[in-house]
Amino acid sequence: MSKTYFSAYFKRNFDVSYRNYITDYKLKLIEKRIQSGQMTMKQIAFEFGFTDESHLTNYFKNLKKINPSDFKLQNHV
Repeated sequence: MSKTYFSAYFKRNFDVSYRNYITDYKLKLIEKRIQSGQMTMKQIAFEFGFTDESHLTNYFKNLKKINPSDFKLQNHV
């Protein structure tokens, strides 16, 4: 199956691009890791393939418009 066919198929059937689906899913997993407080930002960055904590923080801040530490304070379970 070609990439373009898969992308078109996914978007047609799920009303969201595959790339956006993956980004949203990854962000939700990162949010859960942050909220749990069981992992350091360094561990989360490593798990998700970021080069370092700063890269993860910038990624998170770009998408959520809030830095991870403030997010954790606002959403502490």
